[in-house]
Amino acid sequence: MYHPTRSLVAAGLAAALSLTACGGSSDESAVTVGDTTADTIAPTTLAPDTTVAETDAPTTLAPADFDGPSFLDTVEPALAPYVAALGQPATSATVGALLPAVTADVPVPAGLTVAGIGRTLEQYDATTVDDTQSMAFTEPYDAATLEAFGASAGGGWSQASWATSGSLATLLLTNADGRRAVYVAESDTASTRAPLELQVEPASGTLTAPVWAASLPALEGGTLIDYTEAVGTVQDNLFGTEQFVAIRWRFAADQLDALNAYLESGVVQSAGFTYDADLFNGFQSMVDVTIGDWSGTIIIGEASADGETFYDLVWSLGR
Repeated sequence: MYHPTRSLVAAGLAAALSLTACGGSSDESAVTVGDTTADTIAPTTLAPDTTVAETDAPTTLAPADFDGPSFLDTVEPALAPYVAALGQPATSATVGALLPAVTADVPVPAGLTVAGIGRTLEQYDATTVDDTQSMAFTEPYDAATLEAFGASAGGGWSQASWATSGSLATLLLTNADGRRAVYVAESDTASTRAPLELQVEPASGTLTAPVWAASLPALEGGTLIDYTEAVGTVQDNLFGTEQFVAIRWRFAADQLDALNAYLESGVVQSAGFTYDADLFNGFQSMVDVTIGDWSGTIIIGEASADGETFYDLVWSLGR
């Protein structure tokens, strides 16, 4: 599964600004030798240059006042149904309304408890949206049990692959309608992964902005590329916090200066977020932000596709 935020951080994106200045002065004065004073050379007086130098028009900053809703007011109600499912029996009835791909026919091992739920939607190309819907379970599930489970799958599902690597065992089931179900069992009890996780990928998805997206400052003109919602112990939760959200907008290369100017105009603070101004060195470096008991990062990262360069604005927040 692709994680845009992780890939951007791994790319080590950063930006630096430098300013240089130079200058100098000199004057001429009288020189006295013995009792004779040499003629003083009058300094040349230059008329002041009244020519107005041509300068580029200044970048217009977006208003600092943010007119969107509060992040806390929008994200917490959006994630409340996910949070309520934690600790509940892992059945299609429990999570079906949250993860539409996990319908009654998706094989779910019996007797398990929900440890985490997540969903990531990503615009893969002009016509394809990848939709990954995940749930993790609390109870241990060893490789042999998972292999036997995959061999007995029915209802239009068949085992496409089975593999083990170290402490991980991975089972892939496919359906004739194009859906994929990936089960990953982790036998290492010291791992931060859940003992068992299921990821269901529908044949296609629809990418629309979540309600909390309107609470995060983003310059107009960007294209929504992906977003994630996750709670509990699930791999979508990149921060490993109780709750997690992330979203990414893509901007054309010629919008970079305007994007930076917008974020530095005070709009981030106006939306209720704070960051350490003493450590601030531009949004192309990772900036740590906080709001209430949520904390996270803002990054402007460079991306490229088909020889064209873009800049992605990524917000990631967890609590």
